[in-house]
Amino acid sequence: MNENAAVKAWSKVVKFFALAAFCAFSVLFADHYYRVDKYAKDMSENLAITVFLNKNVNNSNDVASAIESLGYVNVNEYVSAEQSYYRAVKKNPFLKDVSVPGDKDSFAAYFKVSPNILPTDQFLIVVRNAMAQITGVNDVVYDADGYKKYIQAKRTLELYEKISLIFALTIFALFIIKILFLYYGNNVGAKKLSKDFVIYLLSAAAGFLAVWSAGIFVFYPLLIKEAAVFGIIAVTAALGIIFKD
Repeated sequence: MNENAAVKAWSKVVKFFALAAFCAFSVLFADHYYRVDKYAKDMSENLAITVFLNKNVNNSNDVASAIESLGYVNVNEYVSAEQSYYRAVKKNPFLKDVSVPGDKDSFAAYFKVSPNILPTDQFLIVVRNAMAQITGVNDVVYDADGYKKYIQAKRTLELYEKISLIFALTIFALFIIKILFLYYGNNVGAKKLSKDFVIYLLSAAAGFLAVWSAGIFVFYPLLIKEAAVFGIIAVTAALGIIFKD
């Protein structure tokens, strides 16, 4: 009898740490998701297609309307030739020291446009070729490598979201089934189930605190949001109920 009690006690300890480890791993996974998300957002702020205009364009609004009428992109900003020069000088002050009269005229006005869907390589080529045919457009340029990295990041996020959703729905369904089985099949009372669930919540919280503390210790603070932390802790506790004897 004592041996069985010792085995059960040891089993509970192992389960406590197993759930803590699972929660810690899930937190790291979610933190990676938020880091990729931040990376994608930072890239999106710097990525844009630049549409340079001919110097003889009299009405830039007509060109903007023609660009948007294609249905591929949104025009975000217009930069005049003069603004283009001063922006170049701001980035590289050396230009101001070596410039001569007439240098400003060598800069072209341009639009900054952004795709209205997640762009693929083929999509960007089609968009570039279509805009290049518009009267008044001189050249269309974009950072192909930057867009490739951005697309890869967005697709990684989509994959993570699908995996997380499927896993969460599966855990929820199994949790409900197990609760009904324990309550009606094994006559486990609601008080006992609630007590066990609280213990599993504490186990999951311990796993999160371990990862959070380790991140601070190594100067690598977590980016995961509070809502995600609470969700992971709840899912981990539900997993504890699912594997309850």
